[in-house]
Amino acid sequence: MDGVQTYRRISYGLVLVALWLVLLLLGIKVWIGWATQVLCLVAAALQTLVVSFSLVLGLVMGVPFQRAKRGNWGHGRLEAMLTLLMVGVMGFAGGTLLAIALSQVERLTQVSVANPIAMPILYLLATITSASVAIGYFSYYWVSQQSLPGWQLIAQQMIWEAWCMVLALAGVVGIGLGYAWLDPLLASLLIVLAVINLWRVIATLLPGLLRQVAIAPEALATAAHQIEGILHCYNICSRGVVGRWIYIEMTLMLHPDYSAVEKAILKRLEHHLHHVYGPGQLVLQVDRDRRSTR
Repeated sequence: MDGVQTYRRISYGLVLVALWLVLLLLGIKVWIGWATQVLCLVAAALQTLVVSFSLVLGLVMGVPFQRAKRGNWGHGRLEAMLTLLMVGVMGFAGGTLLAIALSQVERLTQVSVANPIAMPILYLLATITSASVAIGYFSYYWVSQQSLPGWQLIAQQMIWEAWCMVLALAGVVGIGLGYAWLDPLLASLLIVLAVINLWRVIATLLPGLLRQVAIAPEALATAAHQIEGILHCYNICSRGVVGRWIYIEMTLMLHPDYSAVEKAILKRLEHHLHHVYGPGQLVLQVDRDRRSTR
């Protein structure tokens, strides 16, 4: 039990650090885009906003099941309000930026000499772009090592955000060289990508925040008893949507003769549950010697 709680604290700490860094990058992008009047930078910040939203949903999704019993059916008020707020902000900001970009569509055929971007700003943009790439790929590596299917989309969104920033940085360089038509073109493309990615986040993560019981405890107990070496299981909790994303937590009692292959048994059970019920997050606790394995 202590191992699982320690792992949760470490995981939440890493997610909070990632959220803080992403929000910092969001503020820098909006500030530079507003100061330089570069539309594609502000549009790239929309993807950063989507990443921030996915991280917040990930934090809510990772709350222990006991705290999630605020309601029996549907979503809680927190995630519903966050989703509505995010959709509203994305709709207003994206629509405004798209209208500005479309109003400049006549510049697509022009090659004009624009004011070059100051070198310190380019250095700052290159730095935050490198930071975005590093954060994205480190997050994907960490999620892959920990086998957390529910977080793979969040890591993919962070990588998407990094490459969107690379695209925006290339646009800033092009604008500085005189290709002003790149600004509305890249801004429109980045807005469309941000909307698509927001839809992916909502469609993938929200099912994991459903509060109803996803799988009957008796069915999970039966599935666990099919694995050789498991004597008993209790404290069974589940939520989510079967086949989309599920969260399962249970405590196992193993036969003493199988203590040497405890990890193999847990791996077999994890593989079996994923095969039967689909992707998700499993928290398996072993009470035989108070050791816990995720």
